[in-house]
This record gives sequence, C-alpha cells and structure tokens, in this order.
Amino acid sequence: MTATTSSNVIMTMQTPSREVAKVAEAALTWALEFCAQKMALGNSDAVVDCLRRGDSHVYGYFQYGLAKKVAECLGELDEGIKAVYLYEEEATPEDAALGTAKRLPLTHLIIRTHQKTAALNSLLTGLDRALAEMLGRLLGYPQFSHALDCQVVEDIEVESRTGFGALLSSLHHRPLEVWKRA
Repeated sequence: MTATTSSNVIMTMQTPSREVAKVAEAALTWALEFCAQKMALGNSDAVVDCLRRGDSHVYGYFQYGLAKKVAECLGELDEGIKAVYLYEEEATPEDAALGTAKRLPLTHLIIRTHQKTAALNSLLTGLDRALAEMLGRLLGYPQFSHALDCQVVEDIEVESRTGFGALLSSLHHRPLEVWKRA
C-alpha cells in the first residue's frame, strides 16, 4: 500500500524504505556530531558513552540536534509542513518526588501542517521505526520500540488552541521551534 504526500512524494506504508532509513541515519549522525561539538566531547563515540550513562546535559544537546535534523528532512520531503517544534514531556510530580522519573531517549515533536495526511503519518512511522532500530543498536537497548513521539497539528487546532495545538501558544510550556518553512 502506498500514499502520496502533499508534494507528490510516494511513501510505502510498511517497513521503512531505503530512503527513510537514509534520512534516519543522516539525522542520527548529524545529531551525534552536533552534540559532540557543542559539548566539546571530541567525537560521536564519546557522545554515545555519555548517552549510555544517562548524562542529561549530553542528552539535551543530542535530542535538540536530532529534532533539528529530522525537522529539516521532513520539511524537504513534505511541502505541507509549516513548522516543527520540540517539546519536553514532564514527569509527574509523584515520579519526581519518588525519584522514579527517568529521561527516556524519546524525542517529542509537534509538526504543524496545512493538512494531516496518511502519507505524512506513514513517513513519520517509518522514520520512527528506522531511528528506533538504529538508536537501539547504538545504545544497547534491544527492545527499543520508539525514538520519536510526533503529534501532527493543523492550523485550525493551533488557532482554536485545542489538543497539541494549544501548546504552541502556551505561556508555561511552550515548545521550541526547531524548523520553519521560509
């Protein structure tokens, strides 16, 4: 089964295609190099070691780099995407108080688009699968099932401040814009 994005890119609805896997690999490589540079770690192997240890500062730069590159690639693949935002899901107060809050290597994105499409959902699913597989191997998580949490919102949701669209105008928990169509 196939679907077509708003820019007439045909995407397969099953396993990640070679093209999606290449995008995932490029995003992961770029994020590791970006993080190594920002944290002055020397190389991407040092970043991986820090991520395995759970270093939250390194994870923050890695997550930002991954979000930025994924967003850029999505914008190239689907002309309907207007902007991409990175947001941080917070632990519940109970988790934080009990010390059970754990930062998972999951990147939360809000993707603002003109219209939700099956093709975009397919692209996001394939990209998530490819990144999860690559990150799982890299970090030693054999059962790593997801790398991305993507919430697609349309203009009407942003304007009416409903669902995840409400976060884009939030005073207290506004996401960080990592890419915007010029």
